Amino acid sequence: MSKISKRPNIKMPSLAEDRAITRAATSDPDAQPLTDTQLQSMVPMIALRGRPRLAKPKQLVSIRYSREVLDYFRSTGEGWQSRMDTVLKRYVSRKSKTPPTRSPEIPHFEQITIQDHFFGTMFLATGSLAHK
Repeated sequence: MSKISKRPNIKMPSLAEDRAITRAATSDPDAQPLTDTQLQSMVPMIALRGRPRLAKPKQLVSIRYSREVLDYFRSTGEGWQSRMDTVLKRYVSRKSKTPPTRSPEIPHFEQITIQDHFFGTMFLATGSLAHK
């Protein structure tokens, strides 16, 4: 049984072959070497992949909600988690007296009523959704 090498057997060109390859490449008008300015302006591909970084990234958490809350938000269709986030942000902004941040793609709730039931607060979202 023969062993297959993990590294391919690459034969490097001799100095004379390398000079001939370089001379042929530089004589091609469509394949000119990059200038120092072009090389400095290059960005590694790894830096360009994926979503842009957020100033305030969201955190992944595990939380349990009552069936009624989940059923209501899921019944509003796609984007229900964002709408739930909006309700909670508005609650926080009302309690902390800071203006809410609103994304244009998130529908507006007409009214939100929040009362403390367990500690004095029960989350009760009332109102209508103006979704697409």
